[in-house]
Amino acid sequence: MNQNQPAQDVEKEITMNLPKTTKKNIFTRILLKCYSKVLNILHWVAHPMNLFQNILYNIMNMSYGYVLFLFTLQFYLFILFFCLLIYLIGLYDKKCIQAGSGSMDDLESSGQIFSVLFTLSWTTFSTVGYGNTWPTLTGNPDNEQHCPAINVLLLVEAFVGVCFAGACGAILFSKVVQVQSQGKVEFSHPITVRFGSGLSDGDEEDEDNDEEDVTPEQGLDCPILEFRVLNQLHSIEDGVITNASVTAAAGIQLNVDETDKANEEVENTKSSIRTSLRTKKEKKKDMVNRVRVAKKFFLDVKFINGEHPNFKRIWTLVHALNETSPLLTPKMRSLIRKNNGKWPTTKDKYNTAAFIRQNINFSEIIVSFNGVSKHSSCEVKAQKIFNLTDVVIGYQFVDMLEKDKANDEVFVKADCLNKVEKQNGPDAGEDLGAIPGKELEG
Repeated sequence: MNQNQPAQDVEKEITMNLPKTTKKNIFTRILLKCYSKVLNILHWVAHPMNLFQNILYNIMNMSYGYVLFLFTLQFYLFILFFCLLIYLIGLYDKKCIQAGSGSMDDLESSGQIFSVLFTLSWTTFSTVGYGNTWPTLTGNPDNEQHCPAINVLLLVEAFVGVCFAGACGAILFSKVVQVQSQGKVEFSHPITVRFGSGLSDGDEEDEDNDEEDVTPEQGLDCPILEFRVLNQLHSIEDGVITNASVTAAAGIQLNVDETDKANEEVENTKSSIRTSLRTKKEKKKDMVNRVRVAKKFFLDVKFINGEHPNFKRIWTLVHALNETSPLLTPKMRSLIRKNNGKWPTTKDKYNTAAFIRQNINFSEIIVSFNGVSKHSSCEVKAQKIFNLTDVVIGYQFVDMLEKDKANDEVFVKADCLNKVEKQNGPDAGEDLGAIPGKELEG
């Protein structure tokens, strides 16, 4: 048996080899569970770095309160552990431990002994310096080695204490850096797609998008896909995120064409001929191990305004659904390419929300945000995953900015981040009532 083989696979293999009557035995199943746990423990013992990495990973994902609780618990456990070792060594020569004006040998009750040893342990472990309890070099007069055991033990405890304090500080510092690297931005939940007459008026987003907008020469005849990002520190003077950039990748489900299906059938036929001479047990094992996984690949999604030098309030990201867009089906991209980069209008159905919905082809869009926060002077990051159900076609985002006429200040209505309204013009959008989680205003 391979030692590096996961315990779950070993358990599954053992279970497959057992007869049916044994599988129903509860006691046997308990033994298999215990056996898998033992294999897991042996695996971690043989690979201590993996254990350390898993512990560190779990700590980084815990809350601050839970981490401080674990640090405190470990602190007391270390102190009690060394307290026990000091007691065992102190039994050999109690005069090596001084307690006030006397030694450990002068203490009568067990409570006094524990108090002295506990104090000696925590003062050594924390390296704060000794008070009324300390180790001595002159214990038993007959002992010419001057208490070497207790002093070596306390030296080891002090070293462990320094390492423990450094490790705790490093973990807390890493968690602080982790928090600082999280961008204070919020992505909109829906993705809107404007098409047809809805592309004619996008001026309401000029101020809402801060500094950038889409120019007509960039292909607005094709539908455009939009979502927006809110800077949660927009009300702070130094809450600007500089050199901000947004990148995205679309997950595309791989469709198996007729050639691949034919090749697969040939390979299955050859495999069935080869396995026909094998035992039933081997055939059953092959059937269990044969797993079909749906293939998926990712393509870059390019935004017209994917960079922002000074992101302060709202940023609306725009992607054109043209002949180069990976979000459209290959057939639709080919149709746009034949139409000189324009969205086809030869048929009425081409300019409908239902037709656009049928020709959008992706399973998810992974969006990554990067920038430098002026508030913390740290590089910040954020991520959002959109699904196909987040897309609403024939709608546009409502305006989030409100201007105070008295002092000409601009306010951000953060509660309108996910609100959409019908696009301009006669081209109707799809029914939002059939798409849960979307708000309609207008």
